[in-house]
Amino acid sequence: MHAESASVVNLPCAGHFLRDGRHAFAPVRHLLFPVLGIVAFVPALLTAAGLPVFDFVTELTPPVSYAGPVIGIWMAVGVVVLLVLMRRHPERIAETARVHVDDHDPTSHRQDGAIPR
Repeated sequence: MHAESASVVNLPCAGHFLRDGRHAFAPVRHLLFPVLGIVAFVPALLTAAGLPVFDFVTELTPPVSYAGPVIGIWMAVGVVVLLVLMRRHPERIAETARVHVDDHDPTSHRQDGAIPR
């Protein structure tokens, strides 16, 4: 698993159980382990970004070493596009948000593929 992927999975896990899943919250499983998972990948993440902060991590060689800066630039372009859309066409952002809203009605469709009678 890549460093970014681990952080993207671990952080929302902790957030979910701190907000919505409070009834099932287990501090070691849902807070400590995700935080440790994020911390464990910090050296790899910084190295991938081209920042040789830790001596025990080998620097990446070209062309792999170009990935961090390229991803950073790509993310910056995405933020600029988002800001432009928010300023010029805020309705497009609202439309996109509506696509990702879960309007699932558990009684309307079965999840096992069977056709309801």
